[in-house]
Amino acid sequence: MTNRGGWGGEREGAGRPSGDDEPPEGRADYERHRARHEGLKADERAFKLAIARGDYLPRDVQRQASATALAVLVQSLRSLPDQLERRAGLSPEQAEVVGVEIDRALTEIAYAFRAMTNDLGVQPSPQ
Repeated sequence: MTNRGGWGGEREGAGRPSGDDEPPEGRADYERHRARHEGLKADERAFKLAIARGDYLPRDVQRQASATALAVLVQSLRSLPDQLERRAGLSPEQAEVVGVEIDRALTEIAYAFRAMTNDLGVQPSPQ
């Protein structure tokens, strides 16, 4: 070791890197994984913030609201044949045809909702 001007000795590898040093093996993989991890943590924080702001609702709340809205729709559609018979003067046979078509459409909608939830195990028989 040499003592230059009282500033301490010169050590192998001391000081700033010269810039032409190769990173240790695996360092690039580590940095890539670390960046991915940090990105995931940032996404999670952003998602929690969006929930706190009310941008997202819990799944159970969405299911309950959807089920209520669909129940109201189904009830209204199923009463339509009787209303058309009384108000529009349809014959009972014509009202029955309307009812059958409404039931067929509701069955198709039920299939679509089951497909959305991956619940296609038991399917009702089409009418």
